[in-house]
Amino acid sequence: MQSRFPLGPDLIIEMVHAAPHEITLVPVGPLTNIALAVEKDPTIVPLVKEVIIMGGSITGGNVNASAEAISTTTPKPHRLSFRRMAADMVGLDVGDKTLLSPNISNNLGRLTGRSTISSIRWRTI
Repeated sequence: MQSRFPLGPDLIIEMVHAAPHEITLVPVGPLTNIALAVEKDPTIVPLVKEVIIMGGSITGGNVNASAEAISTTTPKPHRLSFRRMAADMVGLDVGDKTLLSPNISNNLGRLTGRSTISSIRWRTI
């Protein structure tokens, strides 16, 4: 049975071609969908505005002392394909200690339609 909705890699390809140089990819898990999109249509690489990854760390990983989840859960062939794209990495040590003002936290809640955002640990200043 075919889905009415495009799968992750196809959606990435579709959106990037529809808005070249405007799409920022912010994966919050394994990079498989981006890698599959690049493998399927390498022409998207120069059309993506930027890629920002939350992962890596200079202070240690969240899987073991030296590895974090994204680098260990993305299959090796996909990691190799993904390397065709430049990406900015925001380390776990940065994201884990980010402080949000009540105003920013409330705005994020309004944008997501939630009064509180429970999926992320928020600390306010």
